[in-house]
Amino acid sequence: MPAWKAEVTVTPKREVADPQGQAIEKALGHLPSFSGGGPVIKGLRAGKVFNFTIEAADEGTASAAVEELANRVLANHNTEQFAFRLRSDA
Repeated sequence: MPAWKAEVTVTPKREVADPQGQAIEKALGHLPSFSGGGPVIKGLRAGKVFNFTIEAADEGTASAAVEELANRVLANHNTEQFAFRLRSDA
């Protein structure tokens, strides 16, 4: 059976506060390369990434299965959004 590498990225929805992302963004001010006129990071959002291999008859079946997994198990649809990508494991 064909296999695909799946990567699911889950992040807070834009309208949901992200204290972890805000804390990381604030901490950047303590790093020399991000203070004193250096690069400026804005709108940082923290999330999580899931990587796995899925075996399915075809890419459409794999895609539908990954979407169901993300929607029902990996992401809380009330507060989080997700995106995923598949690539052939061949």
